[in-house]
Amino acid sequence: MNPALGGLLQRKEAELRWKLTSLPEELNEWRQRAAIEHSLQKNHSQISLLSLRIERLHAVVKAEFSQAVGRGELWLRATSLEKKTLIVHSMWDQFRSRLSLRLVSPFDTYLALADAYARECYEPVYRQLRNIAPDQLCPAPLVTFDQQVSPWIKPDGDTPQPDQEGSGLLTATQFQDALDRLPLTLVGVPWSYLTYLPHMALLAHELGHAVERGAGLTARLDQAIDDAACDTEERRAGWKAWRKEVFADWYGCAMGGPAFVWSLAEYLASDQGQIHRQTRPHENGSWTPYPTATVRVLFCCHGLRVMGFETDASSISACWSQAYPENSLEEFSRDFEAVVNSFCEVFDPRQPQFEGFRRPMRDVATIMANVYRQGGGLPAHEPKPARTYVAAARLLLQNPPVNASLPSVWQKLRDHHLTTRPGGVAGATPALPDTDDAQDSAEVDRLAAILFADI
Repeated sequence: MNPALGGLLQRKEAELRWKLTSLPEELNEWRQRAAIEHSLQKNHSQISLLSLRIERLHAVVKAEFSQAVGRGELWLRATSLEKKTLIVHSMWDQFRSRLSLRLVSPFDTYLALADAYARECYEPVYRQLRNIAPDQLCPAPLVTFDQQVSPWIKPDGDTPQPDQEGSGLLTATQFQDALDRLPLTLVGVPWSYLTYLPHMALLAHELGHAVERGAGLTARLDQAIDDAACDTEERRAGWKAWRKEVFADWYGCAMGGPAFVWSLAEYLASDQGQIHRQTRPHENGSWTPYPTATVRVLFCCHGLRVMGFETDASSISACWSQAYPENSLEEFSRDFEAVVNSFCEVFDPRQPQFEGFRRPMRDVATIMANVYRQGGGLPAHEPKPARTYVAAARLLLQNPPVNASLPSVWQKLRDHHLTTRPGGVAGATPALPDTDDAQDSAEVDRLAAILFADI
């Protein structure tokens, strides 16, 4: 070989070796920091599972590099290897950048509380439905900020897809298919929610979607609507079309309580004429995936009554009905009990093991709100459940403090959660999680086939 060309080949080999060492070193550092650093400890199981999958995908590229060097084919495959290395980095960066926000103020306090809220709404239900023992790994979804105007969950083909173009090396379809193969679900909230703590409650709806997908409930919930004691088959057709969103609304009621329903009503509120013009089905016979805003709010009020919050349900329904007195689908209210009963055959949040939002939690939130309303503060050594902070934020909005701004009091709630939450990791010991090597290897192979198909 030409000496000059041989020298360039040696430098190319050395260059690629160095580039291939950076990601495993970074992933190992993230795992170590998640085991000991307070801001990341509750994300330990998420980081461990995800980084292990990314690391094994990276090993596929590294093995291809070694093979190319051994066969004297590095010049032929160098460009491809460079692109594949960047693709693996690109996949990890979907989480690297989001995890990094947990180390930066003011995002750290909000995301710490949002992650805890997601765990409380998701993990007890998922464990029971999947029969996962308390000492087994059960990572909850990871909450992130996004430019969408409403919360969303990913993977889910029917929801907004942030960053879907990835690094430019992948098509949107490849990128989304690959994200769907990673062992972590993202739940997004709008950036604007950072300064409006009560709307964190809307995460409860998205976590209903996450539980349905993660626990494999779709067929059972569809059958539940088929079996529900609806008065007419015409209305059943509507409930079947709305089933996914109606279940997520019911889940939001069950896990988020009155704070969720107040936030949903505020989110759906609009010009009176626009709300009154909402009808189902449309002229073309389509029901659409969502009921009207009025049906959603009144259905959720029924859900609150089922959960024991009669006073809140009456207040919200009265407020909504006064603002929007016309209800083109009033007859659907006759089915509310049947629909909720059918969902309870699959998931009944009144059972203690599911840890739904119950009155004792509301009582704690009321005490917290009163303390801050009067200018006091919570003890520095007494952590509270995440959902009580959000419920307290809602109560403070309804009856604000006199001598302090709402944003400053909401910030105190966020700060108290982060500073008082117990140390230690959430969901696992600091060691790497046990995985089924054969199953994980198959998943990595599928992931590589998606990402590297055309390179």
